[in-house]
Amino acid sequence: MRPNMDINDIIKYVDGQREFVIDLYRGFIPIKALAPENGGDGGEWDRANYLLDVVRRYFDEVRVIEAPDNRVSRGGSRPNIVALIKGLDKSRTYWVIAHMDTVPEGDRSLWSYEL
Repeated sequence: MRPNMDINDIIKYVDGQREFVIDLYRGFIPIKALAPENGGDGGEWDRANYLLDVVRRYFDEVRVIEAPDNRVSRGGSRPNIVALIKGLDKSRTYWVIAHMDTVPEGDRSLWSYEL
């Protein structure tokens, strides 16, 4: 995106990313990433590694912060990704925060649609 875009330019840009977002989620969602309290043990790292491959292409700085968690046998920690895009105005920061873990799918016989 270029500086000084108006809202219509931004909406057009975001709309143009539709296929990218769909492809991202097609790769992201099937990676089972249950939190330890839901029986997960390492899937969050699989999902984080998938996301890292994507994020590193678009962000200026990317860091992984490992949160120690003795409930997880894989590395004994859970991943957190911090990614930065440097803007023109260094006096302000805009944060977008999300999480990678998911909940169990439950009883699949109750689903209306299969994945």
